Amino acid sequence: MQDSSKNSKVDNTLKELNAHGSFELPIETYTDNCVIFHSLYNHWHDEMEILVVESGRTRVSVNGTDCLVAQGEGFFINAGALHGAWPA
Repeated sequence: MQDSSKNSKVDNTLKELNAHGSFELPIETYTDNCVIFHSLYNHWHDEMEILVVESGRTRVSVNGTDCLVAQGEGFFINAGALHGAWPA
């Protein structure tokens, strides 16, 4: 499991350039501490993403729609969707 608070690089279309997993298995798991983590600014990638909030709340934006995700809730982001997350 990796810490996703590392700086993500994006191209001019906001596509994230960081690799997730491998070509054979494009899956990666991450953990973040939303009390101290920086915002994950809008970006997109070819992989799907599942976000689960273990404590507190996180504001998530997907394709321009904002949602507040609370402790115990999850959120699915489809491949290619522009999204970001911020501590709430």
